[in-house]
Amino acid sequence: MSQTTAKPGIIRNLAAAAAKPVQMDGVKGVKMAVMVGREDGAPNFALRQFIVEPGGHSPRHQHDYEHEVFIVEGGGTVLLNGREQPLKAGGVGDVPAAHEHQFK
Repeated sequence: MSQTTAKPGIIRNLAAAAAKPVQMDGVKGVKMAVMVGREDGAPNFALRQFIVEPGGHSPRHQHDYEHEVFIVEGGGTVLLNGREQPLKAGGVGDVPAAHEHQFK
């Protein structure tokens, strides 16, 4: 019988996570704070906060995992399925794996 070690639960406030500028090609005016991720013992899940400044954007990109998005405040657009769609506070989106997307 094998034993597994349970990972401790994480309780954290958004204000406690430092948002750092995203450094990659194609990014302009975006900061990210990792709320829960691999460093917390979560190998299959990440909860991140992105702050996109006015006029800023993520790169056009795709990856091999899905991710969900919740817009906390403000608004902008997401490029998904080949077209830009509006985003506003309270909005929720699902970006499937291997789909090109970009947030502005």
